[in-house]
Amino acid sequence: MIVKLLIQLTFILYKKLHPQMNNIHKYFVIFLLWISVPIYSQLSHGGKPLPYSTMKSSIKPIVLSGFDMQQAIDESLSEDAIEGKKPLRFAWNHSLELTPENSGVWSDLPDGSRVWRIHLISPGAYGVNVDFSKYQLKPGCQIFIYPPSQKYFFGGFNFLNNNESGMLPTDFVTGEEIVVELQTETGIQDFGNLEIGTLAHAYIDVFNRKESNLGPSGSCNVDINCPEGVDWQVVKRSVCRITIKTSSGSIYCTGTLINNVKQDTIPYLLTANHCIRTISQANSALFVFNYEVDTCKKTVISSQYSLAGSALLATSDSLDFTLLRLYDTIPSVFKPYFAGWSISQFPSENSVTIHHPEGDVKKISIDNDPLTPEYQDPIPSNLSWLYNESVPQAFWRVIKWETGTTEGGSSGAPLFNQNRLIVGNLTGGQANCLNPVNDYFSKFHMCWDFYSISSKQLKYWLDPKGTVISSLQGFSPSGSDSIIVDTIEYADRYSLFPNPASGLVTFETDSLDIAGGLISVYSLTGKKILEYEISSETRLTFNVSFLEQGLYILEFSKGYNHVRKRLLIINPEK
Repeated sequence: MIVKLLIQLTFILYKKLHPQMNNIHKYFVIFLLWISVPIYSQLSHGGKPLPYSTMKSSIKPIVLSGFDMQQAIDESLSEDAIEGKKPLRFAWNHSLELTPENSGVWSDLPDGSRVWRIHLISPGAYGVNVDFSKYQLKPGCQIFIYPPSQKYFFGGFNFLNNNESGMLPTDFVTGEEIVVELQTETGIQDFGNLEIGTLAHAYIDVFNRKESNLGPSGSCNVDINCPEGVDWQVVKRSVCRITIKTSSGSIYCTGTLINNVKQDTIPYLLTANHCIRTISQANSALFVFNYEVDTCKKTVISSQYSLAGSALLATSDSLDFTLLRLYDTIPSVFKPYFAGWSISQFPSENSVTIHHPEGDVKKISIDNDPLTPEYQDPIPSNLSWLYNESVPQAFWRVIKWETGTTEGGSSGAPLFNQNRLIVGNLTGGQANCLNPVNDYFSKFHMCWDFYSISSKQLKYWLDPKGTVISSLQGFSPSGSDSIIVDTIEYADRYSLFPNPASGLVTFETDSLDIAGGLISVYSLTGKKILEYEISSETRLTFNVSFLEQGLYILEFSKGYNHVRKRLLIINPEK
C-alpha cells in the first residue's frame, strides 16, 4: 500500500508541477548532490573522463520521448508490489540501440587518441542510468559515465569488466541527463562491441535525502549503525542492495552474500525469486555493498561499492528463492562477509533482518519473539500466494516487529536467527510502519533440498560434497570477525566422548539446556572445519569420520557463552 500511494503521489505531483517546476527541481537536485555526494565506486580500473565543458557545444543531446506515466503506474500496481511481496519498482526503461557507429560524436585528439561521447536526456527523471546490452571492450579502451556537470563519474570500465553475459549494468546518475564517454588509445580502430540497450527513467525520487533519514523509507526504520545494530556490524557486510532490470522497468531488492562449506569465497548471493527469476535479470543486476550511513541517523554515506552482473544458479517460484554467483570476485576493499546459515527446522528464538527498504540505506528490523510456521487465518486476499502458488508451509512468519518494519525494496532480505545464521529470506507480507505485523520469509531448510534437481535447491551449491552439516558459521576473508570467547560457568558439566575419536562423537551436558546452540570444530590454525546446530536440550551426536587425523578444537556456543574442548581424531585410513 505504501508503494501504491508513493507512486500515485509522484504521478500527481509530476503532472501538476512539471514542466513549470522542472528547472527548480533540476537545480535543487544538483544542489543536494553537491553538498553530500556519496563516495561511490563501481568496480573500475582507473583513469578519468576528459573535460566535458569544452566539447559540450559540439554534442547535440538526444532527448528521449516521453512515456505513459499512468501505464508505468498501472504495471507497477499489477505486479508483485500489490500482491504482498516487497520489491520496489521505481523506474521505466526506454529501449534503445545506440552504438558508436550510429549515434553520438567522435573526436580526434592531438595525441592520436580518440573519444566518443553521447549525451542523453530523459525529461523529468529523478535519476537515469544506462545498461550496455552489448559490452565487450578491447584493451586500450575505456568507458566513463557522468552527469554533464562532471561533479562525479563512474568508471573507467575496460576489458577487465567483460563477462560471460556480454552485458554491463551501471548505476544511476541523479537528475535527467547522462553522458557516456568512450576513450580509445592511439592507433586503436577496433574498440570491440558496445551498445546502450536501455536507459532507465526513475519516476520515484529514491535519491532524495531528508534531515534524519537519507532516503524515502518510513520513519520507523532504524539505520544499521544505530545502537540496535551494534551486534550486527560484521554480519551487515553480507547484505547488499540490488538494482534489477525487468521487461519494462527497474526494481530494488535486497540480497545476501552466503558462505559455502568449502569457505572458498565463491561469491554466492541469496535473494528472492520474485526479484530475480531469469538469466537476463541476473546478468543485468547491479549489487551495491556498504550502502549505509556512517553513524546513527546521519546524512553521510559510508564508502560504497558495487559489482555488475551475475549468473543464475538455482531458483524456485514456489519457494521464492534465487541463488546467484556474482561475475566478479569480491575485492578485499569491500570487507565482505559471507553469511552463515542453518537448515534447522525449529523456529528461531528471535530474529533480525537487514535490508534496504525503498532502496534506502541499510536498515535493521528486530523481532524479539520466536518465529512461527503458522499462517494468518484467514489469509488476506493479497497474500493468497501462500496457498495458491507456494509449497505448503514453506514460509516462516514474523508476527510482529518490535523494531522497524519491511517495505518495498526489502524483498530477498535475509532472516537471521539468534546465532546470526540465515534461516530464511523475505518474500512479503503486510508489515509497514503503522502496523509492523505479518511478514513471511521462505524457510531456508526448505530451499536447501526440497527439490532434488540442482537448479532448484541450495544444497548442491553450498554443500557440494554432502557433508551433512546442519549449519555453517559466517566467514570473513579479512579475518575481522574473529571469535570472542567469554568464560562460561560450569564448564566441567560439559563432556565430549569418545575422545580420541574416529567416527561418531557426542557432546553432552548433565542438566544444562544447550538446545539452539552451535558446535563448531576448528583446525589448530583457526580455520572452521564444520558446524552443527543443536536441537536436543542436552546432547548432540555427530560424524567426524571425514576429518584428517590430528588435533582439533571443538567449541560450543550459545548466545555470548562459549566453551572449548580439545578433540583428537585418530583415523588410520586417512
